[in-house]
Amino acid sequence: MDRRKFLSFSTISLIGCALIPSSILSACKKEDSSNPGKKGSEIEAATGHFSIMQVSSTSGTTIGGQKFSDNIGNSYIIKTSGGKVIVLDGGPEGDAPHLRSLLKNKYGGTVDQWWVSHPHSDHIGALLEILRQPQGITVKEVYHSRFPEGLGKLEQGTWNKYAVPLYDILDNSTTIKTTDLQSPGGLFEIDGIYIKVVGVTNPELTVNTEGTSPYNNSSMIIRVWDDSKSFLFLGDAQQECGDKLLTKNSRFYKYLTADYVQVAHHGQQGVKESFYKSITFKKCLWPTPEWVFNPKLSSLQTENTKRWLRNKGVAEDCWIVSCLEKDWYLE
Repeated sequence: MDRRKFLSFSTISLIGCALIPSSILSACKKEDSSNPGKKGSEIEAATGHFSIMQVSSTSGTTIGGQKFSDNIGNSYIIKTSGGKVIVLDGGPEGDAPHLRSLLKNKYGGTVDQWWVSHPHSDHIGALLEILRQPQGITVKEVYHSRFPEGLGKLEQGTWNKYAVPLYDILDNSTTIKTTDLQSPGGLFEIDGIYIKVVGVTNPELTVNTEGTSPYNNSSMIIRVWDDSKSFLFLGDAQQECGDKLLTKNSRFYKYLTADYVQVAHHGQQGVKESFYKSITFKKCLWPTPEWVFNPKLSSLQTENTKRWLRNKGVAEDCWIVSCLEKDWYLE
């Protein structure tokens, strides 16, 4: 999401069985939703292992005349024990040099899967820069939930500058395999780790008042887990998207439990407190710049999320904040 849109919205207040994308996708299982409370209530046991990095922002920004040393963005890198590399989002375009350097020097230069939550600039800006100027980076596959034009044009500037260019690159690439997930439920296995698609684009959630962005509410929601840990990535999900995860997508409710939850929308004006209360997690990831985590603008609602987490019993020493931890890494 571009900074002006992020601030604007702040101020005014799984496919049932996904297509097998490549040889590195070893399984796709159909979700049994006949009685999720009983049959099929156990989450699939992973046999593989991965490391994960929450990538911090290295590019500054200026808002309303105030200069900040970091930018809004969402970026994660996963590496399986078998050597496969998975990127989630990637952050804004200004962070592309740092991300490219990490991918080259720490991860071998090849991205096996790139998962896109939604086409806001702070989520796909770096990806676009890398696709335009690879400079030694190879991207094999991209997974996303493509926005229909009607939804995309609700944020015309972002649609023209970021979404359409990304779709054009993917449509015309002869080297990148693209998987478009338009229904929740897909279960993917790579090197013994699992990725579950819990939510996809929600074109019916078109409200863009009271701080709600239709792009944010169409964030793809995924759960990633290995033999010892699990992560739930909420993207920029806001209240309507969160409500849908608990109601219309409730057959996937068991997948909303995780060891780590990425707080929605950078920890401000995301899902409701009731959503966090409804799920189980031990720690949380904050892909959040300093000026949002310690809000420098009165419109930001970060303190609400902090209070909700404290009330839930998730103490501050269980918060992994990108502006504080920098490139946080976990084996």
